[in-house]
This record gives sequence, structure tokens and C-alpha cells, in this order.
Amino acid sequence: MIYNEYGYNGFFLFYAGLSFNVCVVGAVLRPSRLEASSKMAKKRNRTLHKKCCECDLTVMKNIPLICVCIAGVFFNIGIFIIYLHFPAYAIENDSTQVEVSWYLSIAGISSCIGRVLLGMATNSEDVSEDIIFFGTYSLIGAATIVVPLFIKIHYAKMMYSIVLGLNSGSCYVVISSIVFRLTGPNHAAQGTGYVMAYIGVGSLVGPPLAGVIVDNGGSYATSFIIAGLSLIFGGFTELCNVCFKTNRYNKPVIKEIEMSTKDDEIIDKYHHAEEEKTVLT
Repeated sequence: MIYNEYGYNGFFLFYAGLSFNVCVVGAVLRPSRLEASSKMAKKRNRTLHKKCCECDLTVMKNIPLICVCIAGVFFNIGIFIIYLHFPAYAIENDSTQVEVSWYLSIAGISSCIGRVLLGMATNSEDVSEDIIFFGTYSLIGAATIVVPLFIKIHYAKMMYSIVLGLNSGSCYVVISSIVFRLTGPNHAAQGTGYVMAYIGVGSLVGPPLAGVIVDNGGSYATSFIIAGLSLIFGGFTELCNVCFKTNRYNKPVIKEIEMSTKDDEIIDKYHHAEEEKTVLT
């Protein structure tokens, strides 16, 4: 609708304005007190030593992290195929442009809600980030494969938009905690950048692949099946990192200390305090 109303220039200007909001939000973020204090401690305890062209390849040799990286490629390939072809596929099956805009809006709103809920869920020690990672994208993949069977039903497309939105953002919610567990605190930033690079590869491959499928005689149904299989394969690939049982960061265990005071001790302390008061007076 925006393209039909404003053309290419207006569409990309509008898109650039929306993307610029990320810069504004990032500009107001400030480091926490914990981060600032840790930096000050590092500066005080820093030892002077020379480093000449040092390149740490520890992260690139981390096999469980490589599984997560490969999963990120397939996840983004599938997600981009879905978002690029879903509007045209819905219009091809008796949906209007207004209805398609509602589908995408529902997916966006659901994505906001889903990320908050998944973030709250991962705070629990009983919930595994790997299970969330695998389960959410496998659910999208299964739903995407069966979409061609119900594509003509309006409410089915709405339900699919909700499922797509709720689960498509789980990667960015749990990726930092997964990388932190696999690499440890010393390589967490490097590991996160490494995973994000692979996710960028998926973003680079997904849109051209979506065009190649349709341009070479494939239908939208075929592209949705390929996208669903890509998501499911990515889910199983990510789950493979659990087999290596790599945990470079163990949460500190806080033991409960039981303290009990007998009544006689309390009475003796009270009398002792009273005696001290009388002596002082």
C-alpha cells in the first residue's frame, strides 16, 4: 500500500525513517553501574604487556557454537522467504491488500509480545534456552509447511500470523545467553559477533533464494515448504550443540545458611545489654 501511494522513493524513505528509530534507541542506552565498575577494576589491575598482532581463534574452534551459527543461517533463510512471499501468496488466494496489511501488523505486534514473554521464560532456571530456540522455530516450520492446505481460509492466515510473530524473534532473545554459556564471559562479545555474522549470511541468501524459487517455475506453496524445512533443519542443527555438553560458565551456587538462636541465649544477651546500660548511667 505504501509503495502504491508514494512509489519507490517514498517507500524507501519511509522504511529508512522506521529503521532510524533503532539509532535513536541505541543512542539513549547507557552502561550499567556493574559494567562501569568492572571496567574501572580492569583498568586498576591491568598489567603492562605487549601484544603484537594477536588473533584469538578460540571461538571459531568451538563446535557447539558452530552448530548455533549454522542454525542461524537456516533460520534467517526460512524467515526471509516467508516474509517476502506471504503477502503475495495471500493475495493470490482471495485476500485483499488491506487484509494482508493486517496480517503483517498482527505478526509485528505478536513479535513484540512474544519477545517479552520468551525473555521472561528464559529467566527461569527450569527453562532451557536451547529448547526454546529449537521449539519456537520448529513450530514455525511445521506451521509453514501446512499453510498451503489452509491458505484460502481468512482466520487460518490470521492464526499463522500470530504464530509467526510470537516465535520468530526467539533467536534474538536467547542468543546472548546461549553464546555466554558456550564461550564463557571472556569470549562472549566475540562469540555473539560470530553468530550474528552467520545470521547476516542467512539474511543475504534468503531474499535471492526466494526470488529464484518463483522465477524458475516454483509456486508460493513450494517456497513455503522449503522455508518450513529450512526452519526445522535449523532447529535440529541448533539442538546438536547440547550433545557436546559444553558449559564454560557455571552459575555461582548460593547456599542457604540456617541460623538459629535459642531463647536462653536471647534472654542472656538482653540482660547483658541492660547491665551495660546501667553501668554507663
